[in-house]
Amino acid sequence: MHTGRKTKTLVDVFREYTKIALKSLISDDKQKVNSDNSLDFENIESQITMTQLEIESFYIVKSMLRKFIAPENINFIDSDTHFTIVAENNPEKWICKINLKNEKQISLHYTNDVGELSYDFESIDDLYELNNQLVDIVKNL
Repeated sequence: MHTGRKTKTLVDVFREYTKIALKSLISDDKQKVNSDNSLDFENIESQITMTQLEIESFYIVKSMLRKFIAPENINFIDSDTHFTIVAENNPEKWICKINLKNEKQISLHYTNDVGELSYDFESIDDLYELNNQLVDIVKNL
């Protein structure tokens, strides 16, 4: 699939693509599975379902950035460790990564000229405080 050097970043990108493909496969083939199959699709579905906090954070970031990037070009990638908001459905063009352990521990990671930065919040509404930083990221994409 790839010629060249295998780096951690490249492996992470392919990992996200694989997760997206598996989610699509599970949702497309769910009707084709008969009752004799040993796969527990209800359990699998519950592991890949977005939480309410993830949905809210996605729409907060999307609403903040709608003046600078078309809303249909703001997408997300959901994984076990974090929820990534990306531009143009491209994992390499990530805007921010949100870690939602629970309602009391919310952290957001993003990159700028200095490097990767992290902010911890008490509430999902505190995402609005990073409006300027997120707009700068989108302008640099």
